[in-house]
Amino acid sequence: MKTDQTDCTDHSRRRLLMAAALLAAGARWPALAGAAGSAATAGAFLPAGSARGQEVLVLGAGIAGLVTAYELHQAGCRVRVLEARERVGGRCWTLRRGDRFTEMGGAEQECRFAPGDYLNAAANRILTSHLGVLAYARRLGVPLELYTSGPQGQNWLLRRKPGHPLSGHRVRFRELDRDEIGYAMQRLVELLEPGGGAAAGAAEDHALAAWARRFGTLDASGRYVGGPARGYQVLPGAVDAPGVLSKPFPEEEVWSYGQLAEAPGWVNSAKYPTPVLTVTGGMDHLASALAGQLPAGTIRLGAEVVRLRQDGSGVTVRWRDTRSGEVHEAHAARLVCTIPFIVLSRIDSDFDPAIRGIIAGLGYEPALKVGFGFRRRFWEQDEQIFGGYSYVDDPELFIAYPSARLGTATGVLTNYYGVRGALALAGLKPQERHQAALADVQSLHPDAAAALDSAVSVAWPRIPFSAGCFGAWTDNARARDLPRVAAGDRRVIFAGEHVSQIPAWMEGAVQSAHAGLKLLQQQWEARS
Repeated sequence: MKTDQTDCTDHSRRRLLMAAALLAAGARWPALAGAAGSAATAGAFLPAGSARGQEVLVLGAGIAGLVTAYELHQAGCRVRVLEARERVGGRCWTLRRGDRFTEMGGAEQECRFAPGDYLNAAANRILTSHLGVLAYARRLGVPLELYTSGPQGQNWLLRRKPGHPLSGHRVRFRELDRDEIGYAMQRLVELLEPGGGAAAGAAEDHALAAWARRFGTLDASGRYVGGPARGYQVLPGAVDAPGVLSKPFPEEEVWSYGQLAEAPGWVNSAKYPTPVLTVTGGMDHLASALAGQLPAGTIRLGAEVVRLRQDGSGVTVRWRDTRSGEVHEAHAARLVCTIPFIVLSRIDSDFDPAIRGIIAGLGYEPALKVGFGFRRRFWEQDEQIFGGYSYVDDPELFIAYPSARLGTATGVLTNYYGVRGALALAGLKPQERHQAALADVQSLHPDAAAALDSAVSVAWPRIPFSAGCFGAWTDNARARDLPRVAAGDRRVIFAGEHVSQIPAWMEGAVQSAHAGLKLLQQQWEARS
């Protein structure tokens, strides 16, 4: 007979083992992914007329700069925007047929996608918790649509690293996903029913074991042998075609698969929450809509800031016309600076030394995207892939399939490379870069080259006036330095995705702009 102490120990052990098994199965607990979210509403951010008589200069016409200028204009402020690029939007940038750009170093590219196809060069997704972005899209009439991101059932996983039985073999995500769940639930049932379903044990254990059998599609003996969710070797069809189920991978091959074995845990996670939205026709429509609300002449394009000084009367900015080379000056009582810190660190300024140190110390993620325009959507027609991402472990990348314009003739696949792959490819000439990236596509889609029409790539470390994709704070630096930067420097206020708790997202840019507007309002009130 067990003692009370033994009962307690066994019960705790079961709880621990159950938690481990559920985690191994990639349990689908909901993720909020920044859902603390914003307090933004569809109404004006500043009270009507509250900025009348004020003047503000904004540096940068990305999302943060455009939101700042839009709200200040709505509140009656005289606002001017200087933007070094020849377009608005910053990293909210969409490439379409006919678009041209030049990288640092002089390499030129032209986008030759089929009409209607496009590549979102950076910003691509909007979470349902991004209330600020959603509010502006709603207020300005910018249409949104669902976007399928993360691993989906038909997407591929490919382990390239040698030393494993599955290395070099494409695996459908649903196969690995269901195998992990099935084997984990099999193990959980073994822990809950050590005697093969003996009567001993709490009623909740029996209920959990029954759930595990269903969730893992286990057979009557509690073994995982696959099931319809994993897929078929021969699809069912007519009355004389019941179908043949696919066979699970051996359990030891599943748990030793490598870094991509984590993929099932990404579903509905903070990394890939559901649902996700995007702007219909390209993310830059949001930036264009914000810019379209400003009076003509508010935004000066091709204005590269080269010097910034503050005094008792305001802020003076020296800027160079990128077309003519002429140097001009602009002055305003207050300034909102949204220039990425990696670029701002190279501009002559009189910021406080501590602020200059923070600006110089912030690193930027060197992401890289390659967009391939194809004459035929072979991924849909031949492989039944409709959106989502396929993953390769070496180089570490994912291939994104378009969710929009399903069933049309042409389409764009996007290779997204992380740090190491991005740095390696960024050093190549565009044509060499595209050839290397196409080889990565062919590792998953061997016949892709036959349908290729064009390619274009955005190596963010080589994009002028960006020099990186987004601010990459360390946890310690964010806690230590972000509040100091967000407080501004005398008459200068900083904004942008890098001045937020959610860098890399447009929502971070919106929230930083709103925080900067609040600070401006406080400064005006303090002087009145």
